[in-house]
Amino acid sequence: RLSSNGWYWNRIVYEKLTEYTKRVNAILWNVDSRVVDGMPNGSAFVTRILSLVSSFFDKNVIDLFFNMVGWLTRAVSVFVRYFQTGLLNNYLLVMVLGLFLIIVGLEGKAITDLFQKVSNLVQFRK
Repeated sequence: RLSSNGWYWNRIVYEKLTEYTKRVNAILWNVDSRVVDGMPNGSAFVTRILSLVSSFFDKNVIDLFFNMVGWLTRAVSVFVRYFQTGLLNNYLLVMVLGLFLIIVGLEGKAITDLFQKVSNLVQFRK
């Protein structure tokens, strides 16, 4: 009777080995679908979010800054264009005025201190 049923080998293999293999397969399938497939899907999601943030920052901060530099250059050029006459006398006048403003700016405090010392000296003699 044992030999006619193949020593129950097929039943043992099916019930024990095949059932355990199916359980392990189901566990590994869940790990594969959630973890292994989830990592690329999660990294793709993070990449899309970071791409949106980067695009927003590029359009609304970086591009705006450099466009503003261009607009400012254009606005200043309208004003500066009137000073570019090509006459040496005009350029010399601007340089002398600039030098005068630098001297007054650097020495302005010294001149103010001198006037204050003189006024203190005059008040002291009174």
